[in-house]
Amino acid sequence: MFAVGVLLTVFIAGGSATTARDRAATNEYLAIRGALVTHVEQSRTARGTAVATYVAGIASTCAGALKGAPPIRGKRRYVQKGSTLVLAPRTVLLLSAMGSVEQTMHLADAAAIREFIREARGLRWTDRVLTRLVHALADTEGAELEQEAPELCREAHAWAASGYKSIPVKTSRAAERRAAAEEVLTRELAKQHCVAPYPRRAVLHVLEQTMSHEQRTTAEEISRLEARVAVEDAPVVRDAVAQIERVLGTRLQVARGKTSPADGVPVCVAVRRVEHG
Repeated sequence: MFAVGVLLTVFIAGGSATTARDRAATNEYLAIRGALVTHVEQSRTARGTAVATYVAGIASTCAGALKGAPPIRGKRRYVQKGSTLVLAPRTVLLLSAMGSVEQTMHLADAAAIREFIREARGLRWTDRVLTRLVHALADTEGAELEQEAPELCREAHAWAASGYKSIPVKTSRAAERRAAAEEVLTRELAKQHCVAPYPRRAVLHVLEQTMSHEQRTTAEEISRLEARVAVEDAPVVRDAVAQIERVLGTRLQVARGKTSPADGVPVCVAVRRVEHG
């Protein structure tokens, strides 16, 4: 959908400081990012099937594991442990449930994501900061694919076994690699004076400096499609977590309104350097 249209703009000037090499690299990025987002948007059914299979697996493994859990009291996400605040057990389980569902959806698109990663890692701009930014996004996508889904049933059984007092939190090497990759991506965006809640769309925003008018139009289409996918995925995650709560036998969160992860949130919040005298 995007690949053919974008390739027509390779030789259109995008600004006095932009080289042909930069426009070509940006053009290729638009093509591969557009292809990935289009694939993800068209794979809703496959992702939904994968989530249903995951929830069924939870039901067959740990149904009713938390039926003896105490009722929710208040909205505390943290509890005091000695002199430190730590995540409350319900919050750990909620994040595990959400993370497992999101990872299941992510893995349903693994082949298309790996193709994007392979192509993105081969792109180069004359400004090495832009090259590092795109490669950091590719590394983050790769780390997310390697991330193991949280062991929700193990955590649920552990919480019940503790008398509903605590959950031992296990951090894997894959989780550490993902956190490190996300930190690098955040740092590279910050170099462009950008603080972004949605880094994938923010990368498009930063690359606008190398784009022609036609390329910017394509980038806006891709960004809108990424936002639409996020809006469509949000209720899938929310409904799956609600099913998991029913399977486990307890609520993990206080009921809240139906909000979208993309509602009213800018792609990139510009930040200014403050010079200290």
